[in-house]
Amino acid sequence: MSAKLNAFAKRLSLMHKPGKPVILANVCDGISAKGLRSTAGAQAAVTASYAIAAACGVADADLSLEQNLAAIGTVHRVLGDALPLTVEQWTCKTDTDTDWTRQDAPIEDIHPGDAAVMPAKTMAARITRARAVAAECGVPDFVVWDGTRLGARLDDVISRGNLYFAAGQLPCFPGRLGQTGNDNLADLGVCRISTGPALMYAKMDLFKRSAAALFEGGSLHNIGA
Repeated sequence: MSAKLNAFAKRLSLMHKPGKPVILANVCDGISAKGLRSTAGAQAAVTASYAIAAACGVADADLSLEQNLAAIGTVHRVLGDALPLTVEQWTCKTDTDTDWTRQDAPIEDIHPGDAAVMPAKTMAARITRARAVAAECGVPDFVVWDGTRLGARLDDVISRGNLYFAAGQLPCFPGRLGQTGNDNLADLGVCRISTGPALMYAKMDLFKRSAAALFEGGSLHNIGA
């Protein structure tokens, strides 16, 4: 199992090329995972904790580890070996009893519900520890991603990103750049772009519009048109 997981991790790692970012569509359940699996151009799957929380009827910050793992397990079963799986698991542990059933995980420099950004060296130590635990579990190429939510000057964000990279983190997401276009992000050397809950909102909007059309006398044959 470890060798297989590490092969997926290495495959995922090689997708991250500065200036040529891998585009990831976030999934949150078996249906979205099934859709992504059969979508042309999909290179890997990534779960969206916000969307998983919404499906569970709770806020993102209130999503329990059990709820998140249950949804991740469903996605993993549907994907099988079709795509590498990358997950948002803000409560993931970094000790030796961690269940490494995935090929990567995010580690942010804030905790859910806490606006304070932790010291950069503290965060770097967490990244190093996470990589070490993964290696102990037979996944030395485990990808640690995400990074800083620092809302200060861009050079401060870049400084943190470089420190995290040196500690073993691959892609670092600077939250302040989230509204920048894909082409501009590529020019900045970004290596990974994901959609977050955007596809969930698109699916919800299509559902509402289709249901409204039916309520107004529309035909089942025209759903989604």
